[in-house]
Amino acid sequence: MAAPPLGLLPRLTAHLPDALVDRLPAPWRPPLAAAARAGAPRVAIIGTGFGGLGMAARLRQAGIEGFTIYEKADDVGGTWRDNHYPGAACDVPSHLYSLSFAPKTDWTRRFPTQPEILAYLEDVADRFDLRPRIRFGTEVRAATWDDDAQRWRLELGDGTVDEAEVLVAATGQLSRPVVPPLDGLDGFEGPAFHS
Repeated sequence: MAAPPLGLLPRLTAHLPDALVDRLPAPWRPPLAAAARAGAPRVAIIGTGFGGLGMAARLRQAGIEGFTIYEKADDVGGTWRDNHYPGAACDVPSHLYSLSFAPKTDWTRRFPTQPEILAYLEDVADRFDLRPRIRFGTEVRAATWDDDAQRWRLELGDGTVDEAEVLVAATGQLSRPVVPPLDGLDGFEGPAFHS
């Protein structure tokens, strides 16, 4: 079904809550719908690790609701969701390893383990009610700045396109494995893991 003329979109969606309008497919969503009503730019955040959740929580604290978080996986946590091998832990002392505005003071060890860090990130997502703003299972394949429209065009894994005035790439440096070029690696048949 084709989208209605752009001029009709604000009238057709004005009675809907911002959270619902933001989830409409791009052709049916008025440009910058929630952001226009809130007087702030629409923000796209990629990733739900420390950076993505931290940015979303701070936007919410500032009263900015025109944001969407894109997460390719099915839950929050970034590298702490993905890396769950035996003994996985942080090499940063625990008292330094939390968001400044959401400190965790009851770590069980000096260097926290993966399950405890993941539980902290899940708590941040819940405490700031971020899950409704997250599009789980949605990979951002490309982000291109449109100079004429003055916004980012996001090409999503399902083939749709979304737009935002502000883009926060919080994918982290560990979001894609970097496998060293080792001779014989392709033919190795023994057990192995890469973190």
